[in-house]
Amino acid sequence: MLGNRVSHKRWRFAQQGEREYQQRKALATADHQQVIVAHAIANASRVSAFLGELGYPVSAGLVVEVGSGAHGLIWKWPATRRIAIDPLAVFYRSAFAYLQQDNVTVLAAWGEQLPLKDAVADIILSDNVLDHVQDPSAYLKECARVLKPSGILYFTVDVHHSMYWWAGVAYNALFRLGVRATLPAFPNHPFHFTESRVLHLLGACGLQTELRRGGRPHRPATPERPSEGAVQRSIRRLFFKNARVEILAKPLPR
Repeated sequence: MLGNRVSHKRWRFAQQGEREYQQRKALATADHQQVIVAHAIANASRVSAFLGELGYPVSAGLVVEVGSGAHGLIWKWPATRRIAIDPLAVFYRSAFAYLQQDNVTVLAAWGEQLPLKDAVADIILSDNVLDHVQDPSAYLKECARVLKPSGILYFTVDVHHSMYWWAGVAYNALFRLGVRATLPAFPNHPFHFTESRVLHLLGACGLQTELRRGGRPHRPATPERPSEGAVQRSIRRLFFKNARVEILAKPLPR
């Protein structure tokens, strides 16, 4: 149950939901392209500066983003050799053409089968992708395979209280029975990971965690809601959702 794959049908259902969500987003933000571009530049600058301060070659070598999406880090990354990989790459290239640059190599492919040779990437970027894939173990093993021995994986994912993991397992079981429950987030996300599952999965897939930031703090920062009482706030903080964890990992010696 650690990183078990979902069926191709379940994954395609999630991908279709993600595509529809991004279509709505493209329409809603059509008049705010400069804001989207500025946000993309800020994100790429923040992460590249973070890696640069740690001594990683952010502007040299080969940088690959797996799950580059509509406006991933790769489009504004300060490197010459860049590859963007996403199963919906053709759609994103059309819907967000103003953001995606021509000097980035774009490949429409699955994270579980990266069209790259062994040990070629200096940096792999995986920004909030793990909960969207079909097979988390295969995905992370591919990242480990493609990284150079000296390379680094910059990895983020939203983690949740364990009740959301089990709710996701139940949703997937109902899906196999033909039930398409209408629930927020679950249809488009085949997985809802806990932080401990993510860390265990990384190690099991040939990746060693070098640095970890974020995740669930001891007292999760939760915005106050005027209509909430103290008990409601305590429950929401205890059963937290969407706590972003940021990890740097290296491939284990082969």
